[in-house]
Amino acid sequence: MWRYRVHRELANGRREVVSACASIIATGSCVRAAHYQCIDRNRQAVRYVIEEITRFGVSTFYTTVTRTR
Repeated sequence: MWRYRVHRELANGRREVVSACASIIATGSCVRAAHYQCIDRNRQAVRYVIEEITRFGVSTFYTTVTRTR
């Protein structure tokens, strides 16, 4: 089972886990475009970092290119 966590990366570079998105189980498959939904109520301009955690416990971070409001 693969899961995801969404982190906010604040302007000062600090990361914090979005509590509503701390343990997302992807639906679908790698063949059929796995997807998930995360709603962040934070109003600050942030960059989102997605942490992918494999079933073996290996995590990889993916960062969005631009900051979001």
